[in-house]
Amino acid sequence: MANKFLPLDLARQTAIYIDQNCDLYTQLSMGQVPHNGEAISYVMTALQKEIRFLNGNIKRTFAFDIQAKNKSWLTAINTLDTIGSILEGATRQDIHSNNGSFVFDKARMRQPSKYLGYINDDDKKGTNTFAVYGAYFEITAVLNSRAAILNGGK
Repeated sequence: MANKFLPLDLARQTAIYIDQNCDLYTQLSMGQVPHNGEAISYVMTALQKEIRFLNGNIKRTFAFDIQAKNKSWLTAINTLDTIGSILEGATRQDIHSNNGSFVFDKARMRQPSKYLGYINDDDKKGTNTFAVYGAYFEITAVLNSRAAILNGGK
């Protein structure tokens, strides 16, 4: 049987887990923080940290960067801290692949909430100003490489 490649759904499943377990002030979305209104956005990228196993699986670490944009700097920071607590406490049962493409290992905060800047959403200076803060995480998962081991090695 030839290898069966599946799209990695780690970013999506992590976002779903955050949405379901945090009382967010707005919906979590992928990509850059939009210019207008409140937002919580994330970007996930693979890091160079990986271990290759003889069976073809790869244990890989990903950067999971989240930005919160809110009129209240305290709300932005508290939201990121809550997300951090939720992610660091997550288990394999909490974050799991819908298509068998990964097995979640762990998440840890790489860098706590930090100030990124202010965004003024309109032309009238100071009338619609939002604070933007970011928090940076590392998520480690075992990526399944063959159809025979897509269900956790069974």
